[in-house]
Amino acid sequence: MKRLWRFVSVALFVVLYTVSLYAQVDPFFRLDYNYYSDGTFTCWVGEEDNACDGYTYYSGTTSNFRTRDRIRCLDGINVSHSCWEYSNGSWTPVTCP
Repeated sequence: MKRLWRFVSVALFVVLYTVSLYAQVDPFFRLDYNYYSDGTFTCWVGEEDNACDGYTYYSGTTSNFRTRDRIRCLDGINVSHSCWEYSNGSWTPVTCP
């Protein structure tokens, strides 16, 4: 019985990991991006929510300034918060105010 449980656990992990690679979805975390009008991160203009169900939801508009919250799907706890600026073709981490 232990062998069967171990096999099922490993198989489930492999399936979830493979799906997340192809779908660009982390099955264990939700990524919530909030967009702001400038680097003060005070005037919200939009949101992109990469949800635990695999879908991406949008509201408002995007901009060159965003925050990213990484939230555990299991219990909804925010495990990290970071600020980003889009410049020279890529997102660069910046200090949050």
